[in-house]
Amino acid sequence: MTDSGNHILDIQFAQDADISAAAERIRKMPGVVETGYLGQMCSRIVAGTSSGVKVMENPHRVIE
Repeated sequence: MTDSGNHILDIQFAQDADISAAAERIRKMPGVVETGYLGQMCSRIVAGTSSGVKVMENPHRVIE
């Protein structure tokens, strides 16, 4: 739960899932504030895991 009282839902998708479409559907649900899906905005995501740091490149990044 956030400091504003909102709930946080952590979802894992199958590797071949259309995450962009899923994020769009989730955003349209009543009460959803944001998904946190970065889509084409970032080129790299760096995440801390129990086994160390994981760096993921975004092949869908659109550079304007």
